[in-house]
Amino acid sequence: MMNSVVGNCLQDDRNFKSSVSAVGGEWVATLLPLRKDMKQMFQRIVLHFSQKQGVVTQVELTEKNGDKTVIELKNIRTNEAVDAKLFAVP
Repeated sequence: MMNSVVGNCLQDDRNFKSSVSAVGGEWVATLLPLRKDMKQMFQRIVLHFSQKQGVVTQVELTEKNGDKTVIELKNIRTNEAVDAKLFAVP
């Protein structure tokens, strides 16, 4: 996921076998783990990218046992000023 955010090509990653398709206004990247430690946790990771916004809008994590976690990102705002106080440690 981080490689896609910083612009590195998913196809060059030796940790995952990947495929990307366009489906109804979004790109869907399917990542199949290649490393033994990752295979013990996940069958697949699916990232949904908004073609309009160019950001990840949904992450699907399918565990080895078939359980699935879906994380939806809503009300995404980009390039906004962030108050430094949010990062202050009390």
